[in-house]
Amino acid sequence: MMVESKYNLGDIVYLKTDKEQSQRMITSIAIRPMGCTYELSLSTTVSWHYDFEFTLEENFQFKTSN
Repeated sequence: MMVESKYNLGDIVYLKTDKEQSQRMITSIAIRPMGCTYELSLSTTVSWHYDFEFTLEENFQFKTSN
């Protein structure tokens, strides 16, 4: 079985809903029945997300508007 991931381990990403637009690093990738999920690390905090929840680009407008 071959599964291609949109992102790579070590990529720096930003959660689309994060008001601070903090940098998070992809530290793990899991293959699930509904697609890939990504473990994102911010300091000592980790969380799992689907690829539509984050982006490689920081959203400066979102950051400054909140």
